[in-house]
Amino acid sequence: MPAPIPENRTRRSRKARARLGAVLLALSVLSSCAPPPEPEVAPTVPGYLALRETFGPRDFGPLQGRRIVIDPGHGGYFRGALGPDGLTEAEVNLGVALHLRGLLEWAGADVDLTRTADYDFLTPADSTLASDLASRVAFTDSIQPDVFLSVHHNSTAARDETINETQTYYPLHDNGPSLELARAIHRHLVRNLEIRPAKILPGNFHVLRNATVPAVLGEPAMISHPVMEHRLSLASSQKLEAEAYFLGLLDYFQAGTPRWIGPEIVLPADDGAPRIVHWRFLAEGDSTNVRPPHPAPGPDPSSFRLLANGAPAPLHTSPDGVTVTFLEKTSSTDIVKLSLNGMNLAGRAAPTAHTVLPPAPASRLIVDLLRPSDPLAPALGHWHSVGGPLPGPGRLQLEGFDDTDLLEGASGTAILTPSATRREISRFEPDQGRSIPVSVKVIDLPVGRDWRLLRAGSALDSSWFANHPWRMRSGSARPTLPGAPAALTCNPSDPIWLTIPGLLPAVRTTDMAGFEQGTTGDGRIWTLPPLLPATAGRTIVIDPAGGEGSPGPTGATGLRAADVNLAVAQEAARLLRGAGAQVILTREDGHLLPDPDKVRLAEKYGADLFLVLERARAGDPLRARHHPGSVAGSAWAEALTQAWQPLAAVSDTLAVARSWAYLLRHTACPALEVFLPGPDRNGWEEILENTDWLRAEARALLLATCAVFDSDRVLNTAIDPLVVLHEIAPLMEPDAIQWIEWDGNFLWTLPAVLPAVASSSRIPAESVSSIAGPGLPARGPVHTLEVHTRDRWQLWLVERHDGRWSGRILLEGESTR
Repeated sequence: MPAPIPENRTRRSRKARARLGAVLLALSVLSSCAPPPEPEVAPTVPGYLALRETFGPRDFGPLQGRRIVIDPGHGGYFRGALGPDGLTEAEVNLGVALHLRGLLEWAGADVDLTRTADYDFLTPADSTLASDLASRVAFTDSIQPDVFLSVHHNSTAARDETINETQTYYPLHDNGPSLELARAIHRHLVRNLEIRPAKILPGNFHVLRNATVPAVLGEPAMISHPVMEHRLSLASSQKLEAEAYFLGLLDYFQAGTPRWIGPEIVLPADDGAPRIVHWRFLAEGDSTNVRPPHPAPGPDPSSFRLLANGAPAPLHTSPDGVTVTFLEKTSSTDIVKLSLNGMNLAGRAAPTAHTVLPPAPASRLIVDLLRPSDPLAPALGHWHSVGGPLPGPGRLQLEGFDDTDLLEGASGTAILTPSATRREISRFEPDQGRSIPVSVKVIDLPVGRDWRLLRAGSALDSSWFANHPWRMRSGSARPTLPGAPAALTCNPSDPIWLTIPGLLPAVRTTDMAGFEQGTTGDGRIWTLPPLLPATAGRTIVIDPAGGEGSPGPTGATGLRAADVNLAVAQEAARLLRGAGAQVILTREDGHLLPDPDKVRLAEKYGADLFLVLERARAGDPLRARHHPGSVAGSAWAEALTQAWQPLAAVSDTLAVARSWAYLLRHTACPALEVFLPGPDRNGWEEILENTDWLRAEARALLLATCAVFDSDRVLNTAIDPLVVLHEIAPLMEPDAIQWIEWDGNFLWTLPAVLPAVASSSRIPAESVSSIAGPGLPARGPVHTLEVHTRDRWQLWLVERHDGRWSGRILLEGESTR
């Protein structure tokens, strides 16, 4: 039992102690009413045998007045992990949390629980796990405690009854106070529970990812272990775990809880002058010192570090080490992100102070002007600001043109209508604030040339062409305006053929003004529809498993799974980029990235999906694994099994499975872990060296991934370009075709004979060459089909009506060798 309470403890502490006694008495009565537990069959199994540390003599003062939120995980509809005999994680979590609250309140802490009974946070409007977790985060944010502790108990994905482990997680993004809190708690869990192995791990669980205070999620034992299940059902074991947590929290608070106060930003009196930023290091308490003071170590100025946009920046520290100052050298034209770190003399880190300085306002506007030879024709201007973005919307007033409305930002394009209006100077007049001078550079177009402006349809961002540059396939179009990738000049009478990632190609022929849905106004603006509107603009991270030192299954002649994974990932990335997605690979070579860094990468880019490519070992089934709580992950796995069907005749069918693998648990977005055929299978090394097979795997991944965002329009409309070509040009000899490109973004090569398949497949060898594999996405009725034979090329416009294809040749010519 804890040591007697000193006389100087508060009245609240005495009430808390009485409350703790009542709770423990109730628990003991309940235990006495239940039948005695069966004798343990394995008393030598370590874990929850006895408290190995004593409570006294100790100074519990560091806990007095602390605000602590305890989150008993799961509850209500969400039962959590399940023991072999039916014990639920939710009830164990709550039992530990109630014991811990009593101990902490006895020591003078101010404790709140996210739940105090067996319930969840679901509402009729939202019955998802994400909603339940968001409610716990919102509750914690409303209190702003000193620390947040989420109590859990783990299970293996396969419910392996032989595995037991202690895991203590801290937020992936916080290697400061949260990691120190995890170390303090973990130390006492290990000492008193005596379970091995025991690990401190970076985690990205919802409650950790969204925590705004030092946070830890504890998984002290595996409830799937039969002996652990029996012990965790006992009040004495739950009390023992609570005592270990209590000692860890006490250990943490003994070193103080410093924090930064600020920032205080001093704005200059003159535009363009540098700004000054101040912070104060608070050794203990909050900014109003409302918490009872505790002896706390002072600041350690030698530990202070300031980063400006990720690079070290100079700082000034006051003589007492309390005030830190950042002085800009010059006024920045970009956003400045400041990160300040520091520790107290006991080595306790203060939470990082993040400050964002907006760019200085624009001091001047520069306009590059494309002016046609026809004086009555509109001009195209590309503008960019100097010294920062525009302060807000306003009017661009140029000599010889009507006023043109501009929105806020740092750059953009504007169509200018000629006018006889005389102006003394050119300027930008914001709706609020003073006018900004404008410098104009005129580019006079020669007779016979005009400008065109490309726009991405379906509400895509105006910066689409900056991130997805167009590719000239035929014609006289040229980029002309610096910094304006959507602008081009051309001879209007010449044919034009442009391809753009994610968009329908831009085509204009001598007898055709372009795609009817792709032009507006007088034909100078081309609004190009996206190929897959739901996929365009999404961010997808692909993790080709393996790398140097981790080759994975390896074939008899040395082909490594890691190399196959990378090749398929690169091909899938090319296809997905063609669909308009941003794709990030966790590796581009043999460099092996740790799993936590992969999760950080996904967080950095705000990933919408996370795909892990693995290879199943010989004898293991092909699988698409998702986290059990991920609805989108489950749908993604099902879509992949459907997209894989054309390949199943050669390999095997792909089965859907659930998994608690690290990457599936910790990515904030839906994640999928795929196990495809490996090179150690009989006959498969030669198959996996075949480029056509790897492209077929990549197409299956493309279809399934795009189907996550728009399942009915992707999987159900996928096509084989050879089938389309046979319908529109039945006399074309298939053997003469070398390659096809669909919609300017999706390459299709003819299915090649896979010689090694005959020995390992269930189909006749003579049928292998007919396997085309998964098709290509064909959402919408209008598409382009680019066909290359040995001596000619053709660009077709194809349309689908009532399931039938028709087409006409837009452009054609001789192939050059």
